[in-house]
Amino acid sequence: MTRISASFGLWAAFCAALTLVPLVPMNDLSGPAMKSVMEIVWATGVAAWLGWGMFHHQGRQPGGWEYCLLAVLVVLALHVWFFAPTIFATAQGIPSAVRSLAVLLALHAWFTVPVALLATYLFVAARRRFAKAEPSGPSPARSRS
Repeated sequence: MTRISASFGLWAAFCAALTLVPLVPMNDLSGPAMKSVMEIVWATGVAAWLGWGMFHHQGRQPGGWEYCLLAVLVVLALHVWFFAPTIFATAQGIPSAVRSLAVLLALHAWFTVPVALLATYLFVAARRRFAKAEPSGPSPARSRS
């Protein structure tokens, strides 16, 4: 299960990179904007890896809506991780900070949530398809008579 969790983390990081790197200006590919994008990509991979492991704890098999929840929770966790410290440091109190965090989530969730949902769907669909293609029993070459 750890291998699959790591694979999902790498897949999520790859999808985050494909989504975010084109937004970096060409003249800033080695600058601070690209560094910020790579921090988000790395954190996306780690959050997805841990989320997959949590959702599949002790061999549990989640359903379709639970995979959707996993994708949304990864986006939400990263949103809070990256934006909450700055917002809470500059806000005029807790209600103002929570409101600012919600507005910022609404501004970027229209883009990031569908990407996360699609990436999770593609990974789960590919996993199910390849699981059906694998033989379930021991291979004849390895069986002992």
